[in-house]
Amino acid sequence: MNFSIPTVEDIVTKYQAVELDNPEQAKAELMKLNKDELVERLIQATSHRSGTVQELAKAILQDEELIAANYETIADAIKVMMPTAKTSSKSIASYVSKKREEWELPPRIRIATQRPKKVPEPEAEAEAPEAEA
Repeated sequence: MNFSIPTVEDIVTKYQAVELDNPEQAKAELMKLNKDELVERLIQATSHRSGTVQELAKAILQDEELIAANYETIADAIKVMMPTAKTSSKSIASYVSKKREEWELPPRIRIATQRPKKVPEPEAEAEAPEAEA
């Protein structure tokens, strides 16, 4: 399976409420759907909306498409969607630690990324030359 690390923008795009540009056109499209299709669209539209930081964190953490997102990215995405939230990577880690079984969270994956190589600093004259007498 090939995973990529989700960005804050990826999470926000998926979970932020969609604003309708043309409500009449949206209504016309919805009227064409059969009952089952309409129910499915309604469930999808409402399943991502959350009232609290905890509910939003739960939805993101349960999303199997986002299992490669790190806690810092999740916290940053929540702060974008809920500007008054004081969410941090530590609060996300706390939710995972305390609610893992209750929320039935999928296992997280870590994708190895190359760390920038440290360039050794040139040593300032390894040893000062001894003064000649």
